[in-house]
Amino acid sequence: MCSMHYKRVWKHGDPEYIQPSSWPERWLDRPTYSGAHMRVRRVRGAASAHQCVDCESQARHWSYDHADPDELRQEIHKGCVAAYSADPTRYVPRCVPCHKRFDLQAPAAGPTPATESANVTEEAAA
Repeated sequence: MCSMHYKRVWKHGDPEYIQPSSWPERWLDRPTYSGAHMRVRRVRGAASAHQCVDCESQARHWSYDHADPDELRQEIHKGCVAAYSADPTRYVPRCVPCHKRFDLQAPAAGPTPATESANVTEEAAA
């Protein structure tokens, strides 16, 4: 028996015991911006293992498609808000130039100043 299973038997009485997640449920439903990107990499692998969907060169980034009806937003830098998704299927592999081009062309997409995002929210509430 390996040391990992031995410790499980000693501590829990079962070599196959797996400790339940201690993460709050909200983290699973609403991950942070970086948590969502880590989830994409864990589920789909490295973007560099794929071709860019736009130009077929080697991808470097997972790019959010901006089509999630449950889109999330988070301030990622001081005064800069980014849209993202908790759904790993909403990301496609892109090379750096295509990713930048896509984010700049996507309507209301990409990092935006927090003040603009707040204004849009206030206008929608009125």
